Amino acid sequence: MKPKIAPIFLVLAIVQTVAYSILDYFSFEHYMKIMEVLTIPFIAFYYIFKTEFVNLLYVIVLITLFSADVINTFFIGYEDLSIFLYGLALFYYSYRVLKGLVDFKMKAVLYVAIPFMFIYIGFFFWFSEYMPISEAIIVYNFFMGVFIVLGIKSYVVKQTKENFILMISSLIIAVITVLYAYSTFVIEVDWIESIALNNLFTSFHLLLAIYILRIEKIEVKISYLSQLSD
Repeated sequence: MKPKIAPIFLVLAIVQTVAYSILDYFSFEHYMKIMEVLTIPFIAFYYIFKTEFVNLLYVIVLITLFSADVINTFFIGYEDLSIFLYGLALFYYSYRVLKGLVDFKMKAVLYVAIPFMFIYIGFFFWFSEYMPISEAIIVYNFFMGVFIVLGIKSYVVKQTKENFILMISSLIIAVITVLYAYSTFVIEVDWIESIALNNLFTSFHLLLAIYILRIEKIEVKISYLSQLSD
């Protein structure tokens, strides 16, 4: 019997986001870095203590995301590695959605994902003198495009609470990417990076954790009913 402490980690993830914004206001950069990498561990513990059956693959993905956060926050010159790891996480999320999505056409997904990728990469080509394009960025943006299409299509195909959560998650990751591109390549805006992106990042991963928890319950129920019918 698991202790019912999952809500504590949910609250901690939210408090972390608020604390990060406060620390940024007072320019406590050292503490901000520590606070920044706590999001994923809090969400991971929330999931582990909330779920009935731990999905090991999802836990590995959360560890991968945590590694990407640590690399991106504390190690200079390894941005491509962190971006690639974020891309792998998006690949898993896309795969998880595909498992429960029926009546989809892969061509339609690719037709939308690829243009989305090139639109964002256009920023990098335009400012390539300052930030050269890399394979990691291409991989990340491709899987992000796929995830966004799948998230929206899931809700269009079937209007459920789970798919609504998924659609909101996909829209959040799209907004995160556009804000990051704007802040990086057009004009640097402090509040975008320090407050908006951090809040949206936490919201994105929290919503996905909730989505996966709800989907797991549905899958367990379907499996149980299937066994009864046999």
